[in-house]
Amino acid sequence: FVGRRKAFVPFTPIESTLITFSNQVKDLVKLRRIMVMILTLGDTLNQGTTPGSYIKARNNKTTVMHYLCK
Repeated sequence: FVGRRKAFVPFTPIESTLITFSNQVKDLVKLRRIMVMILTLGDTLNQGTTPGSYIKARNNKTTVMHYLCK
């Protein structure tokens, strides 16, 4: 590959928009806090303790995120 470098191809407008959007979402502190809280809740419910074991879905495909999104 030495000596065979291709010229830089600029991003398309859609790719640039997606990169900008993902960087903005990544920097949202409140969204990060909410996601950490959801992850903590899911971890607590799934660890198998007595209180957590009472909260089960009818199937194994349903997650805490499914319930929160409804």
